[in-house]
Amino acid sequence: MERRIGEATVRQVLRELTRETPDGGLAVWRFAGDGYAWGMASTPATLWLGLAASVLSRAQGDEWQTIALRCLQGVMNHTTPAGLLAEMFDAFGHGYWAAGHGWSAGWLWLLALTVTAFR
Repeated sequence: MERRIGEATVRQVLRELTRETPDGGLAVWRFAGDGYAWGMASTPATLWLGLAASVLSRAQGDEWQTIALRCLQGVMNHTTPAGLLAEMFDAFGHGYWAAGHGWSAGWLWLLALTVTAFR
């Protein structure tokens, strides 16, 4: 039952809050109409979706693993020039907000470890 609720939540986030980046990655916004930091995508939300998709891939396979990797790609292709993660990123450009975001860096490590553990 919990997995069905979790999967339904992830599918809702994919449908309502996720957009493809020009490089083929994925970016997630915090909520519909989010205008914080000039309407940029949320790094923590994108990494959360990647983590959730990676967990779902354990039971359901490649479709979810692909989503997890695309979230990782979306975040990694939108770092600062120094390679730091920011709290928010411009999914269609090069802008970012609140760089050096420790929470995002920790979630990045979790996602990277999770996707590599199930390859």
